Amino acid sequence: MNEKIAKYVLTYPKTVIICSFIITILLALGIPNIRIDDDVKNMLPKDLPARLALNELEDIFGGSDVLLVTISNEEQTIFNKGTLAKIIEITDSLDAIPGVIRVTSLATAKQIKGEEWGMEVTPFLEEVPQTEDAIKKLEKTFFDDSLYVGNLVSQDGKYATILAVMDENSETMVIYEGVRQLTGRLEVPEKIYLCGTPVVQAESTKNMKSDMRRLMPFVLIVALILLYLSFRTLSGVFLPLLATMMGVVSMIGLMGHLDKPFMMVNNVMPVMLVAVGVAYGIHVVAAYYEELTNTMDKREALTLAIRKVGTPVLMAGLTTLAGFLSLATSPLPVYFNFAIIIAFGVFMVMCFSMTMIPAILLLMPVPKKKKAQKQPALLDRLLTSVANIVLRFRYVVLALGIVLIIIFAFGIPQINLEMNAITYFPESSDLRQADEKINQHLSGSVNMNILFNADIESAEVLSAMDSVQQRLEQFPETGSTISLATIVKRLNRVLHADNPQFERIPESKEAVSQAILLYNMSGSPEDFEQFVDNSFENSQVIAMMKSASTKRISEIANAVEQYCNTKFDNNMEIKFTGYSLFLKELVELVIESVGRALIFALVIVFLMAWLTYRSWKIGVLAIIPIAVTIIFNLGLMGFAGIDLSIPTAMITSIVIGIGVDFSFHFLSRFQIERKINESSTAILNTIRTVGQPILFNATATGFGFLVLVFSNLLPLRYMGLLIALTMIICALGTLTILAASLTFIKSK
Repeated sequence: MNEKIAKYVLTYPKTVIICSFIITILLALGIPNIRIDDDVKNMLPKDLPARLALNELEDIFGGSDVLLVTISNEEQTIFNKGTLAKIIEITDSLDAIPGVIRVTSLATAKQIKGEEWGMEVTPFLEEVPQTEDAIKKLEKTFFDDSLYVGNLVSQDGKYATILAVMDENSETMVIYEGVRQLTGRLEVPEKIYLCGTPVVQAESTKNMKSDMRRLMPFVLIVALILLYLSFRTLSGVFLPLLATMMGVVSMIGLMGHLDKPFMMVNNVMPVMLVAVGVAYGIHVVAAYYEELTNTMDKREALTLAIRKVGTPVLMAGLTTLAGFLSLATSPLPVYFNFAIIIAFGVFMVMCFSMTMIPAILLLMPVPKKKKAQKQPALLDRLLTSVANIVLRFRYVVLALGIVLIIIFAFGIPQINLEMNAITYFPESSDLRQADEKINQHLSGSVNMNILFNADIESAEVLSAMDSVQQRLEQFPETGSTISLATIVKRLNRVLHADNPQFERIPESKEAVSQAILLYNMSGSPEDFEQFVDNSFENSQVIAMMKSASTKRISEIANAVEQYCNTKFDNNMEIKFTGYSLFLKELVELVIESVGRALIFALVIVFLMAWLTYRSWKIGVLAIIPIAVTIIFNLGLMGFAGIDLSIPTAMITSIVIGIGVDFSFHFLSRFQIERKINESSTAILNTIRTVGQPILFNATATGFGFLVLVFSNLLPLRYMGLLIALTMIICALGTLTILAASLTFIKSK
């Protein structure tokens, strides 16, 4: 196949170049269609129960995502003319924004009072009180009512929150920017915090855009330095980078054509492709320059170069594709899309490197004849020493390897699973500080929704809703719960002379209907629209949860679901959804994804090595450095307290895809050496010859990924650090553990 590629490329170089650019341009036309989406809902399969329940809930109630605007007055309390006026202004402004379907605050909450003729429903804060006495009366009335204390206003009265429920199709970023401008204008002397799922999504989108602008220049600078140090020629610097950037453009353009959005994990793809793909071009150019030391005929040199590097580049590309495509086995759409798109990018860079680069080199002048570059003496001595140690102390090398595996294996159970996107931001960020304040003083920033499909006016159903709320409120992470049952209990109390003993669900459906009717005579039926539909067939419990670890959220969700399954009979259908439940589902799916990808990738690598070298023993040995590296990576995450999140969970597949090249290069050279030398000499020569390119490749790839430490998002920083470190570990494992293992293989 290499002969055919060389013949066609060198016979029709201009055609190859033109076709390469045409393909790139056609794919690039999809770039304007790129959209950014960091909505956690879209990371989950469409048929997931929590997502199906959310779709149903949003069809009934219009939306579920809650944007929180919290205003604080630490000097006194929020009960003063200036702060109360701002609460009203923010409430009215939010209510007027397209896409906001409902606003709840001190300015919209209503007090329910019993009267001789029935009940009276009046707003707490219809307009700003003009006297100190009126303000004190409002404060006393609010805290005496207690229904919204801790929810809309903190216990100490220094914090008040405004909750805006957004439509499922609303423009999150547009609303967020509008609210930011509004609150920025009002934020003196009060302090205003923005939080909630829409804010997390908007800030994630902003940070992703910022990362794309900042990280690409960094990785390009690293690539330029690497190429210059490698070749010190214009073609050596320009051509590998050109092929890689054309692959990046093609990859991003394909996303636009397929309408695949940029999510957090996609944000690393351009950096990743540059870090991985530039090596293919380096192999081609380096082989060409090497052949020019023997002949000045460009065509002959390029033909020999393609023959020489064609198979290694193809094998490197295929193994990298296998590692990335292992993520396509995941049930999570975000991983599947990532795997397909990045694999396409790798394929395009590999094709451009093998075709376009030789075609351009053929048309360019022959560079000044280069002397064959010798391996640095210091590195040669170091690699020789490594080889001698491996050969002399092979049992010790293997024993140390096993000990390290055991040590780091103990770190794996300590890995913390964290899918809550709020933890992706540094603790110093405005979003983390806002979340901390809201969780400390108010009812929390994360919502859980429980949908009831039944005869909602039934006393039995309302009692079930109340029972679920009480179960939820047993957990300290639950800030508040509210539902139609909450309101009906208060109505029953008011109708019984405000006797606290009657704050319970009435005993009959008729009594419930009567209480709601009396409310509607003074209040408005719209006051119930966030809790129940017009037909009284669907209702929801809204629980605001304080940010907690994903593990804890999962425990709470499982406990409440189990409670419902054992407590209630089948005459009512109960469905759980909301952001909290998504975190629970994400934990399970990410673990499943990592397991599937790991097994798939290792099996593919084993089969490729077995088929390539015609030995199942070699197949097993090929995955040893990879297995050691994966255990090291996961154990290090556990010991260092690095969370396993959606981005960091991909590290194992990336390491397999890139790191297996080291094993294949080592085994290929060992196979050649073993044909002409006995085992010890073959291993010595293999370490000395391929040691430098393996270490160079690991270092170069590591530095390429290391630019991710400049990301605004913590998981991407950790991802860059871990991949850079594991590349070095994988290279060292290949030169030591794999080499020591080969001494026990008796080759034919």
